[in-house]
This record gives sequence, structure tokens and C-alpha cells, in this order.
Amino acid sequence: MPTQEILNYFSVGNEIEKLRLQIAISCAPVIKKVKVGGIIILPIKIVRMVWNSLLKSEFSVRILYQSSQKVILYIYQKEWLDSYLRKQNIQEFLKAYEYIISDTEEILLFLKKRVKMFYQQKEEFPHEIGIFLQYPLEDVTSFVENRGKNFLLSGYWKVYHNIEKAKEIFTSYDKAKEELIKEILNGKTLTQVLIGK
Repeated sequence: MPTQEILNYFSVGNEIEKLRLQIAISCAPVIKKVKVGGIIILPIKIVRMVWNSLLKSEFSVRILYQSSQKVILYIYQKEWLDSYLRKQNIQEFLKAYEYIISDTEEILLFLKKRVKMFYQQKEEFPHEIGIFLQYPLEDVTSFVENRGKNFLLSGYWKVYHNIEKAKEIFTSYDKAKEELIKEILNGKTLTQVLIGK
């Protein structure tokens, strides 16, 4: 996808069109079902429209943080996330951050609390959020241990282990993003993008 074509779209498109492209760029791997969940930050004035489109889709959505100007949404595939969070190594990692492992709903409520505490400047950034974005556990752990330094590769996340596997995943995310951007540039609505029609 030529960068100039995307920049032209942003310079002349209306707010709704720009929003569709922003969602595609931020959450394409989730929408194309190659990733369990993604985060998008939206101006508060357009959240209701996105929320209504999401209600028509098969994706679940959670507000992680809301201020007077912006909303941070976590968009995810519920069954996939449920299964992912049941993995023993993931549960052990989250327990170290004081998550009570009961069900996905409770885990996401605690993540929301952790994000809110960060924005209230009461806690450090909740780096375990990488788990909810399906970053490899060993990379999330190494990121925390190294305070974001000494990584081997930087892309969708900072890679500390298994560079080749990370590159494969990055390529699949890029492909999903390119496919979805093409669909939007060809006139798909936000709802059509989210429901895959």
C-alpha cells in the first residue's frame, strides 16, 4: 500500500473515513483474526459510533480508560482470549501482578483498574498489557526485566527472543493491515470492516 495514497486519504477524507482508516491501522490483525486483541485510542466524541459498530460485530470491546477527551478501547475475540488466559504460564505471570485468576471478565476489570491507576499517576505503566495484545510471554517478561532496553528487534513489540518467529508474526500483521486498508480505500463502511462483509 503506497504511503502517499494513505496520506492523501487522511488529508482529504472526512472524520468518519479517517476513523475507519485509523481502526484498520490499529486493529487490522484483530479484525482479520490473526491476533487475539488490540487497543485503539479514540476521541470521546466518536466513541459511540465505534461502539455501535462493534455491537454489530463478533468482537468484544472493553473501555480501559476514559477521560474528558479520549477513550482507550480494548477490542478482542472473546473465545480466543478466554482460551489464551487459561494457559498456566499466562496465569502465573498475571498472578505476579496481583491478578485474581477467575474468569476473563474479572481479569479485564483488573487490567482496567491498572490502566486507570497509571493515568492517575499512582502506578507504573501496566506492562503486562502485552499479554492482552498477544505479545510472547518471554518478550513481555524480558521487556520488564530490561526496562525496555537491550532488545534484539523492535516492531509491533520489542523482541528479546525468537527473532525469526517475531518477523513472521510482524509480516502477518502487516498483511492484515494492508488488506483492510485496501478494503477501506475501496469504500467499505466501519460496520462492514468490523463484521467482515
